[in-house]
Amino acid sequence: MKKILIIGSAPCHVGGVAVHIKRLTEYLSDSFAFDIVDESKDVSEEYFNVRSFDLYGYLKRIVSSDIIHIQSGVPLIRLIHVFVSKLFFKKVIVTIHHDPNVEGYTGQLINRVVFPLCQSVIFVNKEGYTSFNGSTHKNYFMMPAFLPQDIRTEQKLPDTILDWVEKNKLEGRPLLVSNAWKLVVSDWVDLYGLDMCIRAVKKAKMDSKPLSLIFILVSTGNNNDLYLKYCEYIKENHLDDYILIYVGAISFVRLILLSDLVVRPTSTDGDALSIREALYVGKSVLASDVVQRPRGTFLFKSRDEEDFYINIRKALLASPSENVGTKVELNRILDFYRKIYK
Repeated sequence: MKKILIIGSAPCHVGGVAVHIKRLTEYLSDSFAFDIVDESKDVSEEYFNVRSFDLYGYLKRIVSSDIIHIQSGVPLIRLIHVFVSKLFFKKVIVTIHHDPNVEGYTGQLINRVVFPLCQSVIFVNKEGYTSFNGSTHKNYFMMPAFLPQDIRTEQKLPDTILDWVEKNKLEGRPLLVSNAWKLVVSDWVDLYGLDMCIRAVKKAKMDSKPLSLIFILVSTGNNNDLYLKYCEYIKENHLDDYILIYVGAISFVRLILLSDLVVRPTSTDGDALSIREALYVGKSVLASDVVQRPRGTFLFKSRDEEDFYINIRKALLASPSENVGTKVELNRILDFYRKIYK
């Protein structure tokens, strides 16, 4: 059985890349033997982590594998993995889980050196694919990262969230949900748009058309001061009963099932897992127009708060059957990975 070494965020973590790797290895475990090199700062004893600085352990996994599938988000680290893998004459596959255009001049330069060295380069959205002239390279592919979840394996939601949802449902407030793995400020704005969500709920309350919002943060990251600022703003504007910012890892799929609308007001993006998960289970989605979104997604102008608010109303009034995308062709996606691995 061919051995595939995947380098990225291990399946035990939370986030789009970790979820993709988890589901990919589960679906293909009968066809390939998988090993994982974890890059996360949150070190788990379950997986080998590059932050252990165990060079022997790292090289041993490279040497013993047939294919190295690199899913790193940092260009320089990606370069190191590719360089080491090629030293041992390994076939290398790279997946880019975001728009590579946001990696800056140095990142772009590294990528243009690294990508031609790879057996395959997979872009999860059209923007990344076209920016590297994917159509002119037979080994460049565009394939969304989404693989459908098995809801039976998803953990139950905390009582804190369930009680809060029930209370707001009784008040008749439509529920908006969104998430981020951490608070990120990019180009002087909140990348995941939590600020826009808060102000939209405030405006809805002032218009006497109240909404409720649950925003999931796995971590506040390096922006705990910003998180506290948001909490203070919510308190000052008497929005505590309308907005819940939950810090911690949960099953976002289960929360999606309770929602009336999933919002994705990001200022940059890749192929957002939460959007495809929501569409897959028949929920309406509103997202910024920063990248091409899956068919069936409602769009608004990025960072335009008025357009965001107007389209929240439109999306809530629309029947889900009008905008739900077709369900993912699982076999087609798995056949794609079987082909590039073989």
